[in-house]
Amino acid sequence: MGRRARELHTMSRNILLFLSCLFAGLLGGCQVHLLSSSDGCESQLFIEDGVLYLGCEEPDQSPPLNGGTPCLALTGDYCDSDQDTIPDDVEGFGDSDGDGDPDCEDPDSDNDGLSDSAEAGPNPLRPVDTDGDGSEDFRDLDSDDDEISDSDESDLDTDGDGLDDRVDFDSDDDGISDFIEGSIDSDGDGDEDFRDLDCDNDTISDEVEGEEDSDGDGSEDFRDLDSDNDGLPDEFEGDVDTDGDGVPDFRDLDSDDDGLSDEEEGTVDSDGDGIPDSKDAVFDAAEEIEGEIGADGEAFVDTKPVGCSCAGDGRARGTFAMSMLGLLPLGMARRNRRRRFLG
Repeated sequence: MGRRARELHTMSRNILLFLSCLFAGLLGGCQVHLLSSSDGCESQLFIEDGVLYLGCEEPDQSPPLNGGTPCLALTGDYCDSDQDTIPDDVEGFGDSDGDGDPDCEDPDSDNDGLSDSAEAGPNPLRPVDTDGDGSEDFRDLDSDDDEISDSDESDLDTDGDGLDDRVDFDSDDDGISDFIEGSIDSDGDGDEDFRDLDCDNDTISDEVEGEEDSDGDGSEDFRDLDSDNDGLPDEFEGDVDTDGDGVPDFRDLDSDDDGLSDEEEGTVDSDGDGIPDSKDAVFDAAEEIEGEIGADGEAFVDTKPVGCSCAGDGRARGTFAMSMLGLLPLGMARRNRRRRFLG
């Protein structure tokens, strides 16, 4: 029998078989299943366990895993049982989070609340390992190794730089690493320090205060409410530089450079000019007597009105008495001349 004759015979048999089962199916005695077909496979017609199959199945594009374990799903042309875009042969049969599901069937292999597909990176065939510790991000509980868990940092992008906080070494872009700031909330405002631009809420930004410890008390300036330990809060002193010496007041022990420490001068405003003594080089509490040389090297100037009553503070009375004494010799000389003239 020639090839053409065999093909015609097979086709006739299949048609007859199909019609027979179709007729039987209408009577409830046979099931007919149509399989997906494609250009890459040859249509088949066969009966198995009383079911008629017509068409062909898509061939498995991936080699069987773990000695024949079947592929549960495909992503593109590779086996991806949990549909997380990472191939099964990349994820493997380990159980990173110990939940009983192998990584290749677990859409969140490290159980950090972030899907493996999100942590895989731009090329799931080669998942990223942000901190280079040998554990890909989808298996790593701290992808950037800043000692803040991925579950805490999450996939938020606090500073809007295009990097999720979980892979951003400085989530709030204040110049201080997340590793230094940590996940504590120093000022209790609800924002962890690694996301807070003013961790101690002293109105001076962390970027300005930095991670140095000006007074050596073990607390970095960005967390220290009195960075120079002069008894005046940083919020009061501010980041201005009153004396222009290059040191901001919150770090300067003598903000007005008058020789008196800020701790001595405090927050009072002795002359009532609206400037606290610690920032006021014109008046100092030590300069109480006119003409006395103050700690700033300048003589005190009495700013009281010229017409001050003699019931004033004592300095006006003293000034009046001295003036009278100064005029007395002139008066005596004029009197003597008048006597000689009248003679």
